[in-house]
Amino acid sequence: MHKVGVISVWIGIILTVIGLFVGFPMMFMEHELAMPVLMVVPFGFVFGFGGLVTVLMTAPDTKRTNSNLE
Repeated sequence: MHKVGVISVWIGIILTVIGLFVGFPMMFMEHELAMPVLMVVPFGFVFGFGGLVTVLMTAPDTKRTNSNLE
């Protein structure tokens, strides 16, 4: 599940960057597809935040595995 979270974070970053760096120039050029491209940005945030939560919730407990008490 940790791997799914990492992949989701990367998908979120990619969607957000593409939406911002492609959507804004299209908007200034008054292209008709500017709004659909800019609508990718919120989906990127959702994927990124969901992936971040997944990574944090499923991260291995390093304190327990590296303990010298065992």
